[in-house]
Amino acid sequence: MSRFISVSALFFSALMLSACSILPEPEQLHVYRLPSAAPSTSSSANSSPMTLQINRPSSNQILDSSRIVVLPDGNQISTYQGVRWSDRAPTILRDRLIDGFVNANRFAAVSSDDNHLQTDLQLVSSLRAFQSEYRNGAPQVQIQLDAQLVGSRQQIIASKRFSVSQAATDTSVGNVVEAFGSAADSLSSQIVEWTVSQSNNAPEQP
Repeated sequence: MSRFISVSALFFSALMLSACSILPEPEQLHVYRLPSAAPSTSSSANSSPMTLQINRPSSNQILDSSRIVVLPDGNQISTYQGVRWSDRAPTILRDRLIDGFVNANRFAAVSSDDNHLQTDLQLVSSLRAFQSEYRNGAPQVQIQLDAQLVGSRQQIIASKRFSVSQAATDTSVGNVVEAFGSAADSLSSQIVEWTVSQSNNAPEQP
């Protein structure tokens, strides 16, 4: 009986080793953060005494992910294999906007919706595009954000759609990621200037 058990155990062990040898190797995952250019020095001459909260953009299920979205052919939606963003796309874009406002030093204080602080203004937005699109065989990053500046009484002060595109230098994922960073920096600069100018239309606090 003991010999039977021993032989059976050896057979089972050999079977498991054989199964392990034919299993596919786990996919190596590369995680990217959103690249950023060096912070630009900005004059605070045209600034606002108000406080501002940057909210995480809403988005559809495809964009609300850490996957890097690509449209390789027309309306076909896919993702780059083996790579991820360091966080979900709406979150990394919100954090880039916060960096842009803090570096610009145009508001008295800037916070995120994670902090749940009371502020004079909120930047609410919807992320409509955050992807690479192939055009004539070359990838081009597209970011589109519908932004609303909201007052402390939840009234909409201003709204605008921002669209930015940035061509990648080649088809490699690393260069596509760099194009995402450049596009996000451009978007951030535009939104900072727009928000400062529109904050002048905010009703005075009682």
